[in-house]
Amino acid sequence: MTSSSPTRATLSTLPIEMLGRIFWFVDKSDLINLRLVCKLVCAVANKPFAIRHFSTRCHVITEHSMKTLLALSEHANLGAHIKNIILSPARAVLEVPGSGGSEDDGFVVDDSFVESGRFSSFMQQILSNLEQHSGSIAIGVDEDHCLGYGRQYLVNPERQLNEVIRWLVDKCFTELYLQDLDVENIACLNRYFTASLERITLEEFKLGSVCFRWRLLSSLFKHLSQLPNLTYCKFRRLHYSLPKENRSLDHCIQLLSGAYISCWASLLLIFPDGKAVIEISGLDTTRQLET
Repeated sequence: MTSSSPTRATLSTLPIEMLGRIFWFVDKSDLINLRLVCKLVCAVANKPFAIRHFSTRCHVITEHSMKTLLALSEHANLGAHIKNIILSPARAVLEVPGSGGSEDDGFVVDDSFVESGRFSSFMQQILSNLEQHSGSIAIGVDEDHCLGYGRQYLVNPERQLNEVIRWLVDKCFTELYLQDLDVENIACLNRYFTASLERITLEEFKLGSVCFRWRLLSSLFKHLSQLPNLTYCKFRRLHYSLPKENRSLDHCIQLLSGAYISCWASLLLIFPDGKAVIEISGLDTTRQLET
């Protein structure tokens, strides 16, 4: 009588539910290889692969990059898991041969993709595709002024950056998150605050020395209190930049009683409860901001 050896389990023989659980613990790079094993394993690995590789997409605002994002948004599996899009207006600096003179001579940045309306057209198609897959999409703008991409040097044209932000705030977004901005004048923030907003978070702001007055800061709260749908507001770590003394390298605090030298370049705004963060929520958020 011969005894049969036990059948050795393989990936293709395991229950699909078990495979799905296992694949969530696989490294991102290994998920790529798993999708090449067979059609069954590929189908099970598709969801963790899409979530871990495509849930957040970072794109520069060029036609080539936007075409890639458009193709992903049309994909039945990958497009369904895109939740965050980070846009950078950075563009390649192209050298013009044979020119010279000032520091700006010899280089050109092409803004035609945004100014021609092609960027807006691409984004309309992308958002339309993503709306068919999921309920909400987070869109961010990376305002870094100098970026490295391989051996190519990228810059952010201020005009193109403003065009991108203007396009975004014209849409009916319900949540706004702003982090790590240099704000010389609080009034420049008003372009971000639209009537459709329900939640606003401001973190790690560097406020210019002109903002070093509570009356100017209170104008920000007053503006936010006029947003009809606002139900949540958070301020965290707002910094005041101090002006420098004319005759020294020290920073100077200008108070009613006079000028005082400070060894710090900025001051952290502390709210009435003694903390550097404040959260306001509820249906009476706008009323709380008024007070």
